[in-house]
Amino acid sequence: MTKSRILLALGTAWLAMPGVVQAQTADTTGTTAAAPSDTAGSAAAGEITVTARRRAETAQSVPASLNVMTGAQMARIGLTDTFQLQNNTPGLAISVADREVNVAIRGIGNNVRSIGADPSNAASINGVYLPRAAMVLGQMFDVERVEVLKGPQGTLYGRNATGGAINMIGKMPTKDFEADGYVGYGSYNMVRAEGGVSGGNDLIQVRVAANYARSDGYTYNLYNGTQLDNTNYTGVRGTITLTPTSNLKATAFWQHSVDDSGLGYGISLDPSLGTEASDSYASLAPADAQRVDPRHIRVNSPMYSRRRGDVGGLTVDWNLGAVAVRSISGYTWYGDADSQDTDGTAYDFEYQKTNQTYRSWSEELQLFSTGKHKLEWLLGMFLYGDSGTENIDYEYNPGAPTSTNYSPAALINTAAQSASQAVYGQLTYHVTNSFAAIVGGRYTHDHKSGQRFQTIDKSALSAELSNDRFTPSFQLQWKPSSTVMFYANAVEGYKSGGINGQDTTGNPVFGPEKVWSYEGGMKGRFFDRRLTINAAGFYMDYSHIQFRSGLVTAGVMKVAVNNAASAKIAGGELSADYNFGNGFSLNSNFTYLHSDVSNYFSASTGTVINGRSLPLAPTWSGSVGADYTRSLGKIGSVDAHVEYTYRSRIIFPFTYDATQNTDGPLGLVNATIRWTHPNGRFYVEGIGRNLTDKLYRVNREDFLPSEELEAFGAPRTVELRIGFKI
Repeated sequence: MTKSRILLALGTAWLAMPGVVQAQTADTTGTTAAAPSDTAGSAAAGEITVTARRRAETAQSVPASLNVMTGAQMARIGLTDTFQLQNNTPGLAISVADREVNVAIRGIGNNVRSIGADPSNAASINGVYLPRAAMVLGQMFDVERVEVLKGPQGTLYGRNATGGAINMIGKMPTKDFEADGYVGYGSYNMVRAEGGVSGGNDLIQVRVAANYARSDGYTYNLYNGTQLDNTNYTGVRGTITLTPTSNLKATAFWQHSVDDSGLGYGISLDPSLGTEASDSYASLAPADAQRVDPRHIRVNSPMYSRRRGDVGGLTVDWNLGAVAVRSISGYTWYGDADSQDTDGTAYDFEYQKTNQTYRSWSEELQLFSTGKHKLEWLLGMFLYGDSGTENIDYEYNPGAPTSTNYSPAALINTAAQSASQAVYGQLTYHVTNSFAAIVGGRYTHDHKSGQRFQTIDKSALSAELSNDRFTPSFQLQWKPSSTVMFYANAVEGYKSGGINGQDTTGNPVFGPEKVWSYEGGMKGRFFDRRLTINAAGFYMDYSHIQFRSGLVTAGVMKVAVNNAASAKIAGGELSADYNFGNGFSLNSNFTYLHSDVSNYFSASTGTVINGRSLPLAPTWSGSVGADYTRSLGKIGSVDAHVEYTYRSRIIFPFTYDATQNTDGPLGLVNATIRWTHPNGRFYVEGIGRNLTDKLYRVNREDFLPSEELEAFGAPRTVELRIGFKI
């Protein structure tokens, strides 16, 4: 094996090292969100209450781009996990690169794999911030709704929300006894079960919910007869609400998950690329050690992912009359153990194992006005801290394919800690009954520190940094009628700097990135509220982007993160829903996104790249769906849903500057049909996803001339469920 082949393999290892609607326009305010209706009819009518702006209001009254999906809507279309959420949320894109998860909103994501770096989009469960992008991936169960805010959320969400925010809200306890759930069986021996039970009295209410999902996997490893890209998830959540007085309420929850699923772990070498005899695994490994096709692969090193997570929170609401106080306390813990065959063949070229643990705590305190007034206000304070460790064992066989003796090429132990403090506020001034001006701002102080020890050469690294940033926001809102609203806003977003634990240049610290976003839009309901149209146009100036790069120069592998790149992002969004009556409705949602990156340092060529789109930023994405409900009289009712989702060509983030790290346009057809008993308490449902059996990638990593690694999404699947609701 040539020296360049060895260097490229080592470079591959370094790069692979890791580091998460519509609504009526009448405003409502209060200390807690009203529960939306669980009926599909109410969802079609758009009466969905959200807390996207830290107070309860209808989604249609929020002067920003917002996609909301209720738990009932998710059940109707057969959506079960966060990875599928992107198919029904244009502008949201998620990729899975073995153990890593990349989430992008309007093209703003993160390709830095280090525990000393932060995600670019804020995700939360019941108001508790999730600090790692990998914590977003998994089954969504017992969900009240999911809110996806597009564009930077610099004032109310603060750090690490330069692209947007994803809020997942679970079902809350009820005073009356309730129980619901289902069991299902489907393709690849998928067994799925979910259930929740709730009840209490005026003082205390409790809800307990659990989810179990397991499948054999849709990618077959012919080397040892195992199946990869499997599902193996168990989650449980307990929620308790205490209401000692009419103006004081406390809600606590704890969620524990065990996820040994392997989405993205059916990774294999593309044998059609990389034909240089001395430098390519595709040439060095014989055909019987490579894949037959993307669904039938051969890898000989262990492939597994074992993720454990805990999220807990306590929210206390105290209504004092003219003002209200809210406290949100949060704690998270996350751990994973992963093993990957990083050559994608059944030969002993290389493999990697990683272990990571991460914990965080947060406290948010809010004081805000209640009711409808000429001047409405909100003040807040946010405190946050986290710490994590990461261990990487990369093994390489320089004598392959004739030798099977591995040698450690990288044994790295990394630790990172961070702390953040912020104060923020927002004022809403109603100039007239139809026109309002909203101004907000947030001041944030961040501090990070990190340490690394390389066992092989005994080298050590230690670094720290501090950032301070004020991020303002300005909004205008005009309601010419009770069903139409126009808005315009200018918002700055900020993401803290970080520490690259795998840095080889002697400069592990990278600075913060920022974005200014300008957006204008309209939300309206017409024809006696049968037609809902939402439209928005936006432009974003994205600067000091945190991009990871690597380069082999003079026999030395250089890995760095810098802030040299910038991007211009422009686009538009349009959603249109129409209720024809007689149980029939149509819905559509489209996004156009143009992004242009400049001054990006190329990892593979050592040159500067200009004019390329951002990763995970398809030019076009959207969905079209139809729903039909028909009463069958004494034998019940039938609900049917069919949808087509689309995205254009996409660039994957891991090897961003490479030429083959893409996937072409993708269109998926999904459908569900449900029969419900006349008493509404029992149903049988059939779900089909990817009905045309499209072959598509969830990740691609271009290390040519060395190798081209890729993983694929699920083929056609069907599932039958039997459910109940009491």
